[in-house]
Amino acid sequence: MTLRPLGFLLFALAPPVAVAQQVLVVDDAHSQLTAAPHQTVPHYVMAAGPQLVVDASAYRFPPAAGTANSLQLVIANDQQYSVRWDPAHPSITVSSLTAHPNGNSKSFETFVAGQTIVVAIGRLEGTSFKVMWAGMADIK
Repeated sequence: MTLRPLGFLLFALAPPVAVAQQVLVVDDAHSQLTAAPHQTVPHYVMAAGPQLVVDASAYRFPPAAGTANSLQLVIANDQQYSVRWDPAHPSITVSSLTAHPNGNSKSFETFVAGQTIVVAIGRLEGTSFKVMWAGMADIK
């Protein structure tokens, strides 16, 4: 009887490779809303990849603005997405599983080097979106 290597079995049992977490921490320093006219607000710099974690756990939204329920991601005219925002869990992952295309936008796939993205958190009611925080990120 001859034994053959079961390399395919070893591969199937190998632990999954961890994806590095890109975390965008929501803060006032990067807010496009609090900038004075003609003031340059720094962009976040994030690595290209399949997902991005947006963490607002330490950020306090203005109380008069209501309760945030949506994150809006804008990459291009045909790449606009909504992600459900839960104030009880203010750290969410934006990925192909959570980013739902708005209108005629194509499905979200990944963040690509060279993109500049807009991330906005606010209140979505129907087609009306009230921005409570917005920042920009350059994907490298």
